[in-house]
Amino acid sequence: MMSNSKSLSQRRRTRRKSESLVRRELTPMRLSGKTAIITGAASGIGRAAAVLFAREGARVVIVDINEAGLAETLRLTQDRGAEAVRVKADLSKERDAAHVIEQAMSRFGQIDILFNNAATNSYTSTLETDETELDRVFGVNVKSIFFLARACIPHMTQAGAGSIINTSSITGIVGAPGMAAYSA
Repeated sequence: MMSNSKSLSQRRRTRRKSESLVRRELTPMRLSGKTAIITGAASGIGRAAAVLFAREGARVVIVDINEAGLAETLRLTQDRGAEAVRVKADLSKERDAAHVIEQAMSRFGQIDILFNNAATNSYTSTLETDETELDRVFGVNVKSIFFLARACIPHMTQAGAGSIINTSSITGIVGAPGMAAYSA
């Protein structure tokens, strides 16, 4: 008798979890009223995130150094009905990172989500990587995260909420041949 009741209890829990997932999937606009900054938004994961956030109702600030890619991402987000603004920026520069935050606040008055996704790579060995190349990769992959978070946190703190999401790579744990600066 005990195993039947346990089995029934497990089935009920599973059904409740499934119903919860279905409700969540059928509830569009989960980010309605939220503002999201997405870096590296001209292509790949950044573009996909911008489109997803737009579909979920977020106002999006898309950021990249690639202006043509940004234009396409802007079109895709606006096609989903999102309020969107694009900002061309070299995020390895603190002033550009601060400008992104200023643009978001000026346009939307709040920042709820910062998705640090911008990254660059260098396909050189340790012996071939010079200081300039190392600085370029670290500027985008490391310093930009710090600069954006530092500029964004006061606004999130004042609002009493916010989320910062940082994309990372497995090569930060397990190095890859020919990718010394990126793996460092």
